[in-house]
Amino acid sequence: TVTPAMSDGYNGTTIFFCCVAAVLWVIHFTSGQGWPTSTPSISGYAALAACALSIAGGYACWGYGMLHGNMETLAVGSYATPVFSTASSTVLLGVALGVPFWIGVVLVVAGSLINLWFARRAS
Repeated sequence: TVTPAMSDGYNGTTIFFCCVAAVLWVIHFTSGQGWPTSTPSISGYAALAACALSIAGGYACWGYGMLHGNMETLAVGSYATPVFSTASSTVLLGVALGVPFWIGVVLVVAGSLINLWFARRAS
């Protein structure tokens, strides 16, 4: 509730993520790991881009909802971010998603749709 007043309409999420990325690169290079010895494949870059887009999209919805008071956008961001980031991470890591994950996804989506339906019905 205080984010719109404190932010003065500006979203600091982009600056925060850029600073975190810079710090993580510094930690990586000072740890002695150095440069990778092989170049990732095209599918590796595509998976990385999919992960980045899904996580960035969720945070964009979250930031817009927090700054502008749009609770529907905020709800989409808060529900979609963990689902998309987990799904895209499994693609990047090459891990199969089990039945419990998909049951959880169905429950989260159903819950958010029910919530949206009741919110629109009440207004």
